[in-house]
Amino acid sequence: MNAREPDHAPDGTSGLRKRVVRVIASRHVAGPTVDDALRVCRWARNSDYRVILSPWRSPGARPKDMLEQYLRTINTIIDQNIPGYVAIKLNAIGNEFEIFEELVGIARDGNVRLHLDSLDPDSAPLSFKFLERAAPSYQNLGTTLPARWKRSLDDVRRVTDLGISARIVKGQWSDPTARRLDCRENYLDIASQFVNTKCRVGVATHDYPLAEAATSILSSAQSPFEIEQFFSLPLNCRTLAGKLGCAYRLYVAYGYPDVPYNVRFSVSRPGIVGWVIQDFALRRRKPWEIGMTPAREPHQPAEAVSR
Repeated sequence: MNAREPDHAPDGTSGLRKRVVRVIASRHVAGPTVDDALRVCRWARNSDYRVILSPWRSPGARPKDMLEQYLRTINTIIDQNIPGYVAIKLNAIGNEFEIFEELVGIARDGNVRLHLDSLDPDSAPLSFKFLERAAPSYQNLGTTLPARWKRSLDDVRRVTDLGISARIVKGQWSDPTARRLDCRENYLDIASQFVNTKCRVGVATHDYPLAEAATSILSSAQSPFEIEQFFSLPLNCRTLAGKLGCAYRLYVAYGYPDVPYNVRFSVSRPGIVGWVIQDFALRRRKPWEIGMTPAREPHQPAEAVSR
């Protein structure tokens, strides 16, 4: 998931629309604090699901505020022995390498993976610049490769050279230099580039046929991979992960409510649209809100120290 920064309503937006967006958005964060995210983590762990924790920035939050949020998240994973990693956004820390370096240091002390969520295409060079500076001292880092970007194919080589992890997503922002790029085809081309490498790859999508095709490419070559999905959307790839015997990981957002890009771009996905409408209209309680234990999938691996 290339998680987006909050997108605030313009002045001309109606009060009703703002309220609707706020209600929908609130369904896609675990709550305002890391303790709320922990409730989802405990629910997920009952079925050996791994997690990604990501605090979303509130309006007016300063880079130092987000540094504290990210440090708290890293330390929570260490203290609670959570099978997960932390996803951050560089613009949330003001694109300051000194802050990123501090986060890397704390993550290294606890062997917690620190992952960079993608933003827009123009932000990619800075992301790799930071990773290139940090990777020599700590390789448990990761980055996101959006299939809507032409450069992502070349970025696979950068990832493998650094020896870090990658998450493949369709992506939110299109590439202005390749607007006719077929993101599904490029998604599979990116996956193919990781064949016979040792890089851990997160196949992140709610498009089941695409997930099935990408994991088939990676599993046939015995390349390390896992399936990742946004926690508040339909978890439709759990059975696939169980069948393949790979890890299944949930992206758990908390903090300032925002609508995931998966929902914003769901107009072409009737199944997602119907689910979002029902979820909004019925206000059904989520499984972790009622203590429901998720059905265990066959062959799900137990989490040891790998995050």
